[in-house]
Amino acid sequence: MSEPIYDVIQVGYGPVSKAMAIFLSRRGHKVGVFERFREVFPLPRAVCIDHEIARAMRANGLGPQLDAVTSPAPLYRWYNAEWKELLCIDWTKESISGGPEVNFIHPPSFERSLDVVVRNSPNVALHMGWEAIDLMQSEDGVELTVRNMETREVKRVRSRYLIGIDGANSLVRSKSGSGRKDLGFQADCS
Repeated sequence: MSEPIYDVIQVGYGPVSKAMAIFLSRRGHKVGVFERFREVFPLPRAVCIDHEIARAMRANGLGPQLDAVTSPAPLYRWYNAEWKELLCIDWTKESISGGPEVNFIHPPSFERSLDVVVRNSPNVALHMGWEAIDLMQSEDGVELTVRNMETREVKRVRSRYLIGIDGANSLVRSKSGSGRKDLGFQADCS
């Protein structure tokens, strides 16, 4: 693999992949994104982002896209059937990054706005409708085998690096041998 086609291949095209493609492209990297679905996922996924993600988005020039689809989170409370408070998280406090600790977001709107930026990024090649089916790593990069979901055509693409941003049923995670461990959700109650 002497001349990789891409600097980075990304498998999956959710919100994290869109942001990563934009960040890498703006730094001059040639990025190939492969997504098995032909259209951007139309339903909400995560519904909030914290101040650190908001800061990273703004630092990378995505503040206008973020501000158009977010609003500060209210006080977060859970009650049982007797209206006894079970959990209270104060997300209304000012964060160390500036701005709210947590922002609610409308994911489909945010993803559509990021998709526009990706499609206008000169260093990103977006391949919708291509499913990753295998990968092989070598000393100087990785070769990804993809299949067109419509025509069933199979091809191999190469890059120096591969990022698996392909969700819960990740081919990349299973092929790389890395597992996952649920550490549970913990939050301080006030």
